[in-house]
Amino acid sequence: MGLAEVVHGQRVVLEYAIGLKNLPSFVHAHGWQTGLVSVLLWTCYPFCSVLSQMPSVFTIHNLAYEGPFPLDMMEVLGHDPSLFSIDGLEF
Repeated sequence: MGLAEVVHGQRVVLEYAIGLKNLPSFVHAHGWQTGLVSVLLWTCYPFCSVLSQMPSVFTIHNLAYEGPFPLDMMEVLGHDPSLFSIDGLEF
């Protein structure tokens, strides 16, 4: 599975959550494979009445597998390339 599929899967999870009758209290993203869920919450869903106030927690399980993030994935996400930095989504 490539990074584009991982990103798509994270969007699907958030879209699914919008339709839930009992929304979870928070999102726990564990590892780089789910780490973008938190980013997607504040970049793609800031005006969504269901998800905009949902808190998220990101747990780093193993820094050896942090998942380098290529610049071309910014286009897949639909994000401004300015988020691609050492303090942003590069790692």
